[in-house]
Amino acid sequence: MFFFQAFVILTHMNQYEMTVIISPKLSEKDAKAKQANVEKWIEAEKGKLKKTDVWGRLKLAYPIKKETEALYIQYFFEVDPKGIKNIENKLKLEEQIMRYLIIKNQ
Repeated sequence: MFFFQAFVILTHMNQYEMTVIISPKLSEKDAKAKQANVEKWIEAEKGKLKKTDVWGRLKLAYPIKKETEALYIQYFFEVDPKGIKNIENKLKLEEQIMRYLIIKNQ
């Protein structure tokens, strides 16, 4: 007699908050395309985008790459912890993304 067990793989989704600073040299259309790309990266990692806040162009506290202002976008999402590394790698490769910060919410 054969017994089959079904194993359910449960993935734990952590909540994250990410702020991205985008170069002010991009046009509004290109900045929206960059925002859409980041959202697609989150969804590609089987994440759930909760909310996106576009803060707009703000003055930087200190110059970054000789720029004094930049476009700020904040994302709230859930994703498997393994997916964060892939999102970070994609962010690092984008020249127009000047800085980013990802924080795990409790």
